[in-house]
Order: sequence, then C-alpha cells, then structure tokens
Amino acid sequence: MKKKVISILLMVAMLIALLAGCGSKADDKSGSDQQTTTQNKEQADKGQDSGSQSDSSEKTQVEEGKVLNIYCWNTEFQNRIIAFYPKYKDNGDGTGSIGDIKVNWIITPNENNAYQNKLDEALLAQESAAADDKVDIFLIEADYALKYVDTDYTMSLEEVGITAEDLKNQYKYTQEIVTDSKGKIKATSWQATPGLFAYRRSIAMDVLGTDDPDKVQEMLSNWDKFNEVAAKMKEKGYTMLSGYDDAYRTFSNNVSGPWVQNGKVVVDPNLMKWVDQTKEFTEKGYNNRTSLWNAEWGADQGPNGKTFGFFYSTWGINFTLMDYSLADATGPKQVGNGIYGDWAVCYGPEPFYWGGTWI
Repeated sequence: MKKKVISILLMVAMLIALLAGCGSKADDKSGSDQQTTTQNKEQADKGQDSGSQSDSSEKTQVEEGKVLNIYCWNTEFQNRIIAFYPKYKDNGDGTGSIGDIKVNWIITPNENNAYQNKLDEALLAQESAAADDKVDIFLIEADYALKYVDTDYTMSLEEVGITAEDLKNQYKYTQEIVTDSKGKIKATSWQATPGLFAYRRSIAMDVLGTDDPDKVQEMLSNWDKFNEVAAKMKEKGYTMLSGYDDAYRTFSNNVSGPWVQNGKVVVDPNLMKWVDQTKEFTEKGYNNRTSLWNAEWGADQGPNGKTFGFFYSTWGINFTLMDYSLADATGPKQVGNGIYGDWAVCYGPEPFYWGGTWI
C-alpha cells in the first residue's frame, strides 16, 4: 500500500506541473487554475482507483509500514500536495494522512548543508531502521543529484509504476539529470527552470540607448556581442557582471559530455571558454570580483549597485532578486522601493537552466 501511495504522490506532482510555477504559493490560484486543479484532482483520483486493482496481489507482499516519511528542505512540495491532492488530509502539525497511511514531513533547511547531512544520516541507517522510520521519499537538486541517483538508495520510476508514457511530455534534461549509469530514471520533477539574463533597465538606457528586451537581446545574442557590451558598460562606470562565477552555469550547461569519460577527467572546451572570459572580465574590470551568494554579490543587485545584469533562473526573480532590489526590506514590494521594477529579462547569449527539484 505504501509503495502505491508513493506512486500516486509522484503522479500528482507531475499533474500539477502546469499549475504551480517554481516558487508560487500553493494557495494563489486564479479562476482558470481552479478549473484545471479540478481536472487534475480527477486524474489523480483515477490513478488511485486504477491502483486499487493490485490490492489483492499486495496482500501477499511483506508489510511496508504505515508511515510515509518524506525528506525536504522547505514546504514547497508539501504545500502542493496539500493544495492539489484531494485524498490528502493535512493535520496542520507537519503530518498528514492518505487513507490509513500517515505522512510525516521531515523538513531541514539547506543552510550549511544541513539538509544533505540529515538525509545522509537517515539513509545510512536505512537498512536497520524500523519500517515506520525508513526514508520513503526525498527531494534532491541538480547540483548533487548523482550523489543519490547512482546508488541503491533510490528506485527507478518504473519500479513504482511511473511509465515512459507518463513522462513523454517532460523536458528531456529533467530526465537526464536523474538517470543512473544503467539508464534508469530515478526521480521526477514538476519544474522546469529555464535560465535568463536579468538586467537593469535604467543602465540599459544609459549605455545602450534602449531598455527594450528584444533590442537588448539582439545586443547580447552571442558571447562576442556580450563582451562588446561589457566594454561599453566599463566605459560608463558599470560592471557587466558582479562576480567570477556569474556566467558559469551558462557555459557548464552547454558542454558536450560528462566530466569523467572512460575513467578519465575531461575538461570540456566550453568550460575553458568560461575560464578565459572570467580572466578577461576580472583583468579589465568588467566584473566586481564577487562570488555567488556573498554579501557583495547581493549588494550589487540592490539600489546602490552598478552592475548591469545577472544570469538567473525563474526562481531567482521572486526568491532572490526581488528582495535584493528593495531599499526597505520591510516595506511594500512595489515601484518606488529601491530599484524594484527596474529589472527586465532577455534570453542572453546562450540557453541554460538553473535549479529545480526532483522527487
């Protein structure tokens, strides 16, 4: 029964993918969303009903316990299940139930690697843990997905009833990230997190004479043009980027192969392009010599910042950039508070993705 519940939760997560963009609040639904939610609930219910056909065979299986333990770093997945899955009963105390299965959410924030440490500790004790204490579902991010995907701690999706037909409309990269060395897909995601280049409209007007995203994109459509704009920014007293690693993912997402091939470490030529660009930007003052997530990097996105733009993803706008842009962190998030509203986005010189959550 518990294995069936895991399959249902994975299916629900995929069904709500079109409803809830990364970072949106689960209860912020428009009228059209409500209609689609009803349709998705009906599909999820059908999934559970069809699963009941295997009840007789499951009775012969070893008892799997009555507690479903789900490890996460925030409440995003939990909120979606509460909002969109009608069979889920929320107890309001971090637990819930689906039928006679208790659902226990173990939430540990990401700071200082706390989430992975907590998860690793539980997985190391998995074999000897009581049935009701075992880890049943856990969430992972792209940066460390293979750490768990290529192990026996994860099952393939097909083992819990998720078929290739169920996955046919997903972006291919969301499957490749969680495919093990034997070609088995070990996790699924409700998110796609395309990359973008967020830039200051006011700086674009000052240096480029336009802040129109289409026209700015034309000027940034490849790396040669990007570097030319960086030189113009420097002449006007701005930096093109903030830090050494701002552009890294844009290059690393476009490599031709993995780091390790036939037992040897292979440095892709695209990564060397990033190294060369970073060296040039640092020497010529096209960046501000910061690093991702440090205080100086955040300040460059604020009212006193003089950095033209940042490579981000969809989640970066509302989770990070928006707060940094405010002069008064406790004030309203609206034009007039710092540089809120001064940002626009375009594709940038090369497509990439950043982030996402896999189950």
